[in-house]
Amino acid sequence: DEEFVVNGGVVTVPNGGTAITIGSGKVTVNGGKVLCNKVPNGSGWNSYIYQNGTMEITGGEFLGTIGNYGTIAIKGGTFSYCDDANDGFNNEHLAAGYTTQTNDDGSITVVKLPSAAKIGDVEYSTIEEALRAVKNGETIVLIANCTMAEVVELRDIAITIEGEYTITLNDKLKVFGETTLNIKSAIVGEVWLDDG
Repeated sequence: DEEFVVNGGVVTVPNGGTAITIGSGKVTVNGGKVLCNKVPNGSGWNSYIYQNGTMEITGGEFLGTIGNYGTIAIKGGTFSYCDDANDGFNNEHLAAGYTTQTNDDGSITVVKLPSAAKIGDVEYSTIEEALRAVKNGETIVLIANCTMAEVVELRDIAITIEGEYTITLNDKLKVFGETTLNIKSAIVGEVWLDDG
């Protein structure tokens, strides 16, 4: 598939319409402005992605809504019309590990979640992500205080958890089989052990 990369510039559609239409292939937007002035009671699409299209946004300014029937991953940028009922921006468009913050003018900016833990040089935004990714013999290093919100099951694995932070388990860590946990960090709560 072809790929088109936008690093800057301005795309303007003055009276509704669509600035970027993706039928197939991939468009990556790293910067610039995509401005679609919305017509009264109508649409102003900054991008419309069909079933075979892919879009990745890492930066830029967007005025208009996102029509998405393909694949989209948003890792940055500032968006207006974010609460539009006509398929406006929503959190389903966010790439894993990203969230939004609301600006004073009502627009939103996509930002990376702070990392909670890392394995080697790879950082994870939640301890659950790190626990699901860890392999036998590896070490998870906490780089922030972590609270588990989802159940993670470990089976037949030996891992180390270390770092100068606290992990709060909330009865969400379950171990099975021949699992060895070497925990060198402060811990709150209990590990659920399979006694079968």
